[in-house]
Amino acid sequence: MNGGSAFSLITFRREISYVNTQGIYVSVNRAYTEIFGLPREEVAGKPVEEIFGSDNYKLIAPQIRIALNGKIFRFGMPLKLADGGKFHP
Repeated sequence: MNGGSAFSLITFRREISYVNTQGIYVSVNRAYTEIFGLPREEVAGKPVEEIFGSDNYKLIAPQIRIALNGKIFRFGMPLKLADGGKFHP
């Protein structure tokens, strides 16, 4: 991912996040934080990989790059959460 101040909007069903070109969360909505059980303050400013976990990040990184390049993508693969639950985007 390149540098700069541009960012992308990444949404699931009702979960919304803004991620900058370095893959760092700029902002997320409440529904997004509920997936991970973390307050906004603990998500904003952190890398996507840190919040999703390395295994999940390997699955979603190509789609994040697509979004950061301004393109629309559809992602429907279930992801395993740290608490053992699953998230179905």
